Amino acid sequence: MSLLDEDTKSPINWTLAGAIIALIAVIAAVGWIMLTAKSYDEVTLCEINTKSPLTVVLFDKTGGFSENQKRLIKKAIDKEITDLKTGARLAVYEIDAQTMEGLSAPIFDKCKPRDGSDANSFYENNRLMTKKFEKQFSSIVTEVTDTLITAENAPSSPLLESLQDLAALSSLNGEVKLNKIVLLSDLLQHSDSISFYNNYLKDADFDKALPMVPDLFGTDIQLYWLLRKGKEGEIQSADLIPWWERILEEAGVSNLKVMKVR
Repeated sequence: MSLLDEDTKSPINWTLAGAIIALIAVIAAVGWIMLTAKSYDEVTLCEINTKSPLTVVLFDKTGGFSENQKRLIKKAIDKEITDLKTGARLAVYEIDAQTMEGLSAPIFDKCKPRDGSDANSFYENNRLMTKKFEKQFSSIVTEVTDTLITAENAPSSPLLESLQDLAALSSLNGEVKLNKIVLLSDLLQHSDSISFYNNYLKDADFDKALPMVPDLFGTDIQLYWLLRKGKEGEIQSADLIPWWERILEEAGVSNLKVMKVR
């Protein structure tokens, strides 16, 4: 065999070796992806065996919502969805004044899936991920919001009782850690235990409310304070926010933000 023949065959061998190495790399990459793939619950979309940070949106329908409030509430919920981290859990409740005399059953309760914005173009379909995000998460939250803000007014507002229920349910659920509460309310507590309608705020006994203070240690609260007119507007005196600030301070709330919504 001549040296010329050997030189001619060498490039072919190197090409074959390179192809084999590339194939091994691809197989290894696919294997790594499969090994590190996470498992998710089909109903909640939450990662299995992982504690999810929980954001709760709580609707207080007492007094209903003005058209301007409806518009701003929709924008507020959209913002919460945007700010929510992928994998975090979002639950929507309303104050159930009749059946539960406190917190309703969850109307929505899912973890936020990936929306495709961070998809890997090598092995993920960003359009499919976006479609799934909208179908299984964002569009449902929008529908729930539309339903709640157009529902009939609630006859009473057991707000403190609802927060108590929320704190208890969260502590009993090992799959979540209550991280934030988004409260849409006029803050006009109205139940058999305490009512700002029967007794104006200045006459409300703060000590009487202390046994009802929920355990919300380390939880953030974003309050969208729905402003009222007439008699309800009079009850929403300058002392209303300080009264609730004292309650939430006793509850151990980490951070309270208030936005007025007229």
